[in-house]
Amino acid sequence: MRLHLQRELEKLKQQILALSAEVEDDVRGAVRAMDERNHDMALDVINREDQTNTMEVDVEEECLKILALHQPVAADLRYIIAVLKINQDLERIGDLAVHIAECSLCLCRLPELRMPFRLGDMADRAQSMLKLQVMHIARHLERIADHATNIAEDLIYLTDGRIVRHTPEVSDRL
Repeated sequence: MRLHLQRELEKLKQQILALSAEVEDDVRGAVRAMDERNHDMALDVINREDQTNTMEVDVEEECLKILALHQPVAADLRYIIAVLKINQDLERIGDLAVHIAECSLCLCRLPELRMPFRLGDMADRAQSMLKLQVMHIARHLERIADHATNIAEDLIYLTDGRIVRHTPEVSDRL
C-alpha cells in the first residue's frame, strides 16, 4: 500500500511541476506579447487558459483521490495540503497572465506607446521569483518525504528490531 501511495505522490509532484511550467510559459508569453505588441502570441496565451484550468482541476482531483483512498498522515498529508495551496495560486497566476494577454490585445490596436519603464524587466523578476519559490518548495517537500521515510525505518526498528535502512526491497514497501 505504501509503494502505491508513493507512486501517486510522485505522479502528483510531476503534475504540479507541469502546471508550474505551463503557468510560467503563460506569464512569459503574455509579457512578451505586450512588449512586442504581438497579437498572435497574446491569443496563444488566452487560448491556453482552458488547458491550464484543466491541469489545475486534475491536480486537485488527484489530491482528493489520494486523501480518500490512502488517508495520509504527517508528512504525506502536509505534502498534499501544500500542493493544493500551490495549485490554487498557480491557477490564479495563470488567470493573471491571461489578463495581461487580453490587455496586450488592446494595446496592439492602439498606436505604439512609449513605456516610461520596462515592464519586461519587471516580468522577468516576477517570473524568477515564482520559479525560485516553487522549486524551493518542491525541494523542501521532497526532504520532508525523506525524513518521513527515515521515521518509518526507525519505527520498524523500534517494533521489529530490524534495521531496514539501505535495503531497497524493504524501503519500497514503506
